[in-house]
Amino acid sequence: MSVGPHARFKVVKRIVRCAATNVDPLTGIRDLNIPKALMRALGHSDCGIYAEVTAAGEIAAGNEIEIV
Repeated sequence: MSVGPHARFKVVKRIVRCAATNVDPLTGIRDLNIPKALMRALGHSDCGIYAEVTAAGEIAAGNEIEIV
């Protein structure tokens, strides 16, 4: 099985939690503090990252990633 070129990305920004995650969808009241709960449980309140592709390549479920 041949392996194609590796995709490469540059992380450009963290994705923070939107304030809407604190709102009860039934009442519209902000009665939660999801960022605080994430910080307490995970040590950060990030939702993910924004990244730019710097080199095209194939990506598939189960691929390992390497931070360089």
